[in-house]
Amino acid sequence: RPVQPERSTFEDRAASPPRSGTKRVKGLPAATAAAGAAASGPAYRPRGADGGGGGMVAAMMRGELPETTKDEKWGSKEGPAMAPLEDWEIRKLEREAKKAAALKEQQEKDAVVQARKDAASAGKADK
Repeated sequence: RPVQPERSTFEDRAASPPRSGTKRVKGLPAATAAAGAAASGPAYRPRGADGGGGGMVAAMMRGELPETTKDEKWGSKEGPAMAPLEDWEIRKLEREAKKAAALKEQQEKDAVVQARKDAASAGKADK
């Protein structure tokens, strides 16, 4: 703490008195205390670890469960069942089918017309 505000000299304070009571021991505890803690078990125990459990994967790794085959994993080979179609979905599919049929018919007509044109142009080129 400064002696005078204009000077930059400082004066030391007296040391605080020591605390009352016994002094604690630094470092690791004695070997007997460490052995007692280790005998009681680990501090962290996950939920459900009261002797059994561990999960299905751990049981498979230990060989307690048979391995599953590919077919058993996902059920039947047929795949998921389709939900029935709604009315609007049926009408949409019918419209798309009509459009596809009309497009195919138009392409066939165009192919016939193009074949006639090709035959006519081939006939003119021969003359």
